[in-house]
Amino acid sequence: TANLLEDDAIPTNWRGLARQQRVEILIQLHDPQSATELLELVPASKSARGEIRSSYLRSRLAAEGGDWAEAMLEIERTNATNHGESVKAIRLRNPLFAAELYAHAGRNAEADEMLASLASDNYDGWRARGRIATLRQNYPNGEQALAEAVRQAPSFAPAYNDWGDLLYAKGDLPGAITKYGDANQRSPHWADPLKGWGDVLAKQGNAKQALAKYED
Repeated sequence: TANLLEDDAIPTNWRGLARQQRVEILIQLHDPQSATELLELVPASKSARGEIRSSYLRSRLAAEGGDWAEAMLEIERTNATNHGESVKAIRLRNPLFAAELYAHAGRNAEADEMLASLASDNYDGWRARGRIATLRQNYPNGEQALAEAVRQAPSFAPAYNDWGDLLYAKGDLPGAITKYGDANQRSPHWADPLKGWGDVLAKQGNAKQALAKYED
């Protein structure tokens, strides 16, 4: 990606795509400032596909900042000028994000339709079901969905981390620590479970231990 960003011999549209890919990585690393600065360097796309992808990234950035309403508006603005292709593209690229987008917007029928369309062997589909159930405070359904995700891919960390988030929201702090620990065991260099673990410790009043997790 770095070479594509710097090499003048590479066509401009390739460099733009490389920047977009790096923006998505920065969003996943929870670095919205760097992601925003880099996205501003992406030249305006002359193709509908390029504009849809940029719109998707702007939507992801809004959601990362907690502004789910703006995230939905961003997709809808682009969708209106691309004959519905923006929604179709986001569903294919990131069904978990698409379903959460609808759920946070209170468009539950569309969120449920999105979830129902996902295959039963789709790991992120079960994660989406679990995360949306957490949002709706339907913790039993959420745990069932995340248990299925874990069953399908027991060595993957994300569903354990989602499960920790669910138990934290539910008020089961010891259970949340267990799940964050499971996620950390499977992905020791991933910060999200450690951050969640620190949040639980802070809520329990264990400030020194929480700070150690945040430092990790």
